[in-house]
Amino acid sequence: MVPELQWTEIRRLNHRTLESLDQKGLLQERPDSDYDHIIDRWQFPLFTLDLSLLRVDVEALRERQRLWSPDW
Repeated sequence: MVPELQWTEIRRLNHRTLESLDQKGLLQERPDSDYDHIIDRWQFPLFTLDLSLLRVDVEALRERQRLWSPDW
């Protein structure tokens, strides 16, 4: 995202992102108005990001949660 990016380009990228998710069977059945809202208002297209599943050690995550404390 750069300041020079036009709204129409953001809208096009959002549409491409939803198409890609749909082709992979990752979208839930929703009214078209929901998808139109995403296309028109989603400001940060994730089209170029790798959103594939990461394999992690669940016990390591639980330990990290257990040890977490707020910074205040």
